[in-house]
Amino acid sequence: MSCRVTKRVLLLLVTCAVAMGQSMALPDGTYYIFNKFSGKVIDVPGASKDNGVNIQVSDPVEAPSQQWMFVSLGDGYYKIENVVTGKVIDVSGISTDNGANVHQWQYGGGDNQEFAVRDGGDGYVSIHSKHTDKVLEIYGWQSHSGASVKQWDFIAGSNQLWMLILVPEVQPGPSPPVPASGSSVVSGTYFIGNKFSAKYLEVKDGSMDRSANVQVADGTFTTQQQWMLTNLNNGYFKIENVNSGLGLDVAGVSKDDGANMQQWPYSGGKNQEFAVKAVGDGYVSIRARHSGKAVEIFGWSTASGADVKQWEYSGGANQQWMLVAVPPPPPPPTAGPSLTGILSAGSYVLGNKFSGMYLDVADGSRSQGGNVQVSDDAFGASKVWIITDLENGYFTIENALSGLELEVAGKSTSNGANIQQWTYGGGEHQEFSIRDAGDGYVSIHSRHTDKVVELYEWNTKSGADVKQWEYTGQSNQLWKVLLAPPPPPPSPVGLPANGVLPDGTYYVGNRFSGMYLDVKGASKSKAADVIVADETFSASQQWTFTKLSNGYYTIENVNSGLELDVAGVSANDGGNIQQYPHSGQKNQEFAVKAAGDGYVSIHSRHTDKAIELDGWNTKSGTSVKQWEYTGLSNQQWMLVPRH
Repeated sequence: MSCRVTKRVLLLLVTCAVAMGQSMALPDGTYYIFNKFSGKVIDVPGASKDNGVNIQVSDPVEAPSQQWMFVSLGDGYYKIENVVTGKVIDVSGISTDNGANVHQWQYGGGDNQEFAVRDGGDGYVSIHSKHTDKVLEIYGWQSHSGASVKQWDFIAGSNQLWMLILVPEVQPGPSPPVPASGSSVVSGTYFIGNKFSAKYLEVKDGSMDRSANVQVADGTFTTQQQWMLTNLNNGYFKIENVNSGLGLDVAGVSKDDGANMQQWPYSGGKNQEFAVKAVGDGYVSIRARHSGKAVEIFGWSTASGADVKQWEYSGGANQQWMLVAVPPPPPPPTAGPSLTGILSAGSYVLGNKFSGMYLDVADGSRSQGGNVQVSDDAFGASKVWIITDLENGYFTIENALSGLELEVAGKSTSNGANIQQWTYGGGEHQEFSIRDAGDGYVSIHSRHTDKVVELYEWNTKSGADVKQWEYTGQSNQLWKVLLAPPPPPPSPVGLPANGVLPDGTYYVGNRFSGMYLDVKGASKSKAADVIVADETFSASQQWTFTKLSNGYYTIENVNSGLELDVAGVSANDGGNIQQYPHSGQKNQEFAVKAAGDGYVSIHSRHTDKAIELDGWNTKSGTSVKQWEYTGLSNQQWMLVPRH
């Protein structure tokens, strides 16, 4: 059975407890393949079935062309087959070169069509071709939809790391036979299955357009395969598609054999009215009033996507249909009891059950209208929320960094309304009930709608939006309320007695201004400026120091995965400091030297010049440059380990 996955279906994250770099034994299944750098997924453009079609990345829309079956070959390698095309990922021309193109091709057992999946840490994997051990990567660190996938030597760049998200099984609708035929047919909503092919009547591509083609396809049991039969009390029914609201229609009021079936707005024409007659064994024929001819699968095709036409009734199985009643939707879930009077006022972080990420204000904004999102790790003042019991069954939820309140933007009552921060004005859209959802989780309901704060569209990416939506009780709407962690220690740790900084992730604070090394706008783009800013302790202020065999360090931004870099390999005083993809050049390697009182200086390998606060400026957003070392406090930095 082919399955359609809707935007609001729960995705399952694959996790495996293996050592980093080791091959992983994946559960058999079908996956979306998300890139760590861009958040986009591997896709076949246009769902083309041709050999040689380029493999690219696209925005995740949960299309079948973005679904890949990992099939174990029993030797630690997998073929990776596209669900819709049946072709596999293939390194073009069996090339061993860096930058060789990756496309799809019919599987032939070549080593260039087989891949090992190895643990890359933090839930990500690298995908290695058997014939070269090179990996699949987004070429050139491109972040746009349509960027090509190539092979390259593994350097552990975030453009080479992927997250595998298991495509969930879609539960089928009711299984035939459930006869509802002849005089027993009543008005209602049905799936209409063909006796000959066992395929279901549907509108092609779920189109909403008039004159869209009617066909049969494998059962997906979505609304495009649901048909509402209405008894007209004249011996005939109108048959309307639930998804489009348009009626089954014989095109052009034709009376010819082979006339096409389409959808069209119901106008009362006899080519839009049908007799539903019992033909035995629980099946019916469906015959147009104006011609008396039957709806059939044309040419006795068994293919998914086969056309449906009208033809003189012959009693053939391709003209017989079973009506399967669509079950009513389940009742909406009921939220748990309120925690008013139970949850103590205090400072908390709010972790989403589905993604494990934490409620945050984008870019640590202190402005009214600042967007509320989720981001990784629980550290930073923008992720701390002060919850106050109003003693009326509701709470206010105030951001600790900005002092502004969580609210539903514009007092909207719609599903999908944005969540933002704003000055408290006593509005019901700024007050929330917090209700027990079981297993230590809560749901957060706006007072003015009773709708809940949710992770929008099941997005697992840091920076994903938070919206309000009707309560469903699913994990993207559930939050864990945790006491906020303590801030990092305010004093510098300096270098240990051996003078060697341990590898790790640090906040980097300037001695003169007291501000922290950051990337402007929390950008993930190459060549984005490195600045200093007020402490937010967000991921863009976290830097991973990794010691190289030559005694120097690479310094990588946690938020972007890009490295500290002297722009243009400049040797000049005033050379700009930016972030850039790893190149292995000396302008991306730095010495960390003791500067006294627990502070350090940071020197570029290619010039031995020091990183300094530009112009002794104390303003948040000030640039960082390189300059001949003076030992003054604008060139001194404290390193605070991330907790």
